Amino acid sequence: MIIGSIPRRCTIRATLLCVFLVSGCTTTTNHRDDLLDSLKDAAATGYVVSSREDDAKEQVSLISPITNGLITLTETDPRLTLQYSAVRDKTTNTTKTFQTEVVRAGQLLELVVTDTSLHRVVDRTSFPTAPACGDATAPSFDSLNACIQDFECRHAGQLQCEANRTCDPQPAALTCRLKTGECFSVHLLYPPTRPRCSIHDLIPDTEGLLLRQ
Repeated sequence: MIIGSIPRRCTIRATLLCVFLVSGCTTTTNHRDDLLDSLKDAAATGYVVSSREDDAKEQVSLISPITNGLITLTETDPRLTLQYSAVRDKTTNTTKTFQTEVVRAGQLLELVVTDTSLHRVVDRTSFPTAPACGDATAPSFDSLNACIQDFECRHAGQLQCEANRTCDPQPAALTCRLKTGECFSVHLLYPPTRPRCSIHDLIPDTEGLLLRQ
């Protein structure tokens, strides 16, 4: 879709909570090394090591350096790994490994967590499709951040509450029209933050995801 002479671009900004560095949490060196060893086959050059521990489990994660900035998914490179994780269950002394990816199919986007020990998807979150940019009466903003902040002021509290109630990440989609004439499809993700919700341990923090048409 073309707005004037400027192509419509779809920006997916995942507002995710990173919970790996927890004050006061420690992991024994031996177990931490064992968990890192379980990830030795991961293609994780330049990844950042992060860890956390509680009464039930220990987790070590390798977080991709691409999460430090805006992530672009192209048609030719539609699948990117955000994180590898190794989780040791203290009760059974067993370890599982996970891979967290963002996957693009056309203009559709999913966050996928796979148990690599079993080669099985354990969590899949689909981002909704944002409305089209054709409504000329829609409000316009000075910047993309101003549009996102306006949405979050009105809806973030409700979405975060629902994420904590269900323990399911809550995706949202909005359309941002800028005063420059550019139009963006923005997708936000609100993961659960309650301690009883464990899936958010496998979702890294990221500046955002960008789809270009």
